Amino acid sequence: DRVVAITSIDDAFWSRVRAFLDLGFTLAKSNTATTFSAAGEFAFRGEKLGFALSGDSFVQSDSSGLSVSRNSLLLNGTYYFTPWRAILFIGLDQNEELDLLLRVSLGTGVAYSLLRNNWTELWLTAGLSQAHERYSSGDSIYSLSAFVEGTWEAFRFDSPELDLFLDQKILPVL
Repeated sequence: DRVVAITSIDDAFWSRVRAFLDLGFTLAKSNTATTFSAAGEFAFRGEKLGFALSGDSFVQSDSSGLSVSRNSLLLNGTYYFTPWRAILFIGLDQNEELDLLLRVSLGTGVAYSLLRNNWTELWLTAGLSQAHERYSSGDSIYSLSAFVEGTWEAFRFDSPELDLFLDQKILPVL
């Protein structure tokens, strides 16, 4: 009754990998609008260390010449030491609608498991993040932010099956 979760970690590298890739393409005949979207992740979990590389992209254009694009890439690493986790991440973002040419984010934090039992997990995460943003207007902004995140997951494998995930983040700029 004290075992809450078991993470299967085989000896083989590929059995420790989780990955996905989603691609989408849409063509609207009325205004010749094309939309391309992509999202993917490659994650590895070891006994004490894990990392994930994830990204997404959205590009849309139409016959009037309007074009929109958003792209992001995130690399994060996690060190597991129960009931804590230490995290380190670096992110790259671009958003044409916001005139954002490039945002580079670097951050670190810790997560603590407030509650873990056979049907729910509650995590609290806190840390610091630094960002450098460059805009098409020539402006360049540096910022330091704190972040606090609460994550609640509820699950039941019996009938009725339940898989619920709620996540709330607060990101005050310091």
